[in-house]
Amino acid sequence: MRFEHLIAINDPNNPLIESMSVTQLWRGLLQFTEQPMLFNDNLDKAIITERGEGYLQRELWFGDMQVKERVSFEPSKYLRFDTHASEQHSGGVKTVTIEVPAEGHLYLRFVYETPLKEAPEGQSGEIGPGADDAYFAGYVKEAYRSADIDTVRRIRMLFDLGQLGE
Repeated sequence: MRFEHLIAINDPNNPLIESMSVTQLWRGLLQFTEQPMLFNDNLDKAIITERGEGYLQRELWFGDMQVKERVSFEPSKYLRFDTHASEQHSGGVKTVTIEVPAEGHLYLRFVYETPLKEAPEGQSGEIGPGADDAYFAGYVKEAYRSADIDTVRRIRMLFDLGQLGE
């Protein structure tokens, strides 16, 4: 399954929302990467196991389920989360890209690529005995979108509290 969506960070047409800089947004994304427990209430434990130029490795625990990820990045441009497949998790890739299409506009593009199958165009997956992953793809996409909106909401809260610098 491939799923992609955009979230606006700045809206120059809405004077009620203070504009965030790319640097401030990047600082928020780094906190999301390095301190994921601040962003996910279902996460029980997170450890960074390795750190290098342009990447880090981390382990996340959701109850008994352990997820291992390699996060690669280019500062102020993108984050790429490569989640390792295991018996408990099918793995996949999530890329978060900062986009500035015009002065005053700032977006995050989220792209997911997972082994989950999708129903062919114009068909919906079936549920019941023998149902495949295609039935659940729509629910998974909505869960991803909701999690990403929540992440941006929490980054915006850090910004409003002055915790992302100038």
